[in-house]
Amino acid sequence: MENKDKTTRLMLFVDVQNDFMSKDNGLLYVEGAEEIKPKVQELRDKVYADDTIFENVFYTADWHEEDDTELSDEPDYNTTFPPHCMKETWGAQTIDEAQVKEHDTLRTTVFLKDEFSVFEGNKEFEPMLRQMKHVDEIYIAGVTFEICVMELFKGLVRLKDNGFTYNKIFLIEDAIAPIGLTQEEYQAELLELESKYEFTKIIKVDDIR
Repeated sequence: MENKDKTTRLMLFVDVQNDFMSKDNGLLYVEGAEEIKPKVQELRDKVYADDTIFENVFYTADWHEEDDTELSDEPDYNTTFPPHCMKETWGAQTIDEAQVKEHDTLRTTVFLKDEFSVFEGNKEFEPMLRQMKHVDEIYIAGVTFEICVMELFKGLVRLKDNGFTYNKIFLIEDAIAPIGLTQEEYQAELLELESKYEFTKIIKVDDIR
């Protein structure tokens, strides 16, 4: 018999891809991303070790073609960036630490995207959330904090109580990497989000039970 009191949880891994997180070979390496790999792996292992914690796991992934508007040979590193995560390349693949294994039984969906926001870059993402209608808790990890993670967060804020409801968003601070912030600035930004949005809580991987 289904337990109607069970907390429903959705795990979102954002762009945990080689080009962003491989210091040696990544085409658009995010400074500090190597350092969070152990926590990303710990989180991945925790998520899939106990299929009673999360009902669904979503991965977003950059997946670019040469003519995508985000790509430029003269990037401004604001709205345009050098080529990265080109489709069917090693750089677009999920890092080993976050790979889904053959024996993993959780329902896992990958959303390929060609824009910063998965809401804009994959037209199936929002309808999927609307189909779910409600989840109690959403957990977010990945790269980069200021760009794709925040675009996801802003999309979820927009959607709240507008076709999709949830109680809490948890930002997993030690499994997220910022791209242009010091650690102090990153912590300040997280605290500001937690203060501004009452449904937002900052946690660490070890806090997830």
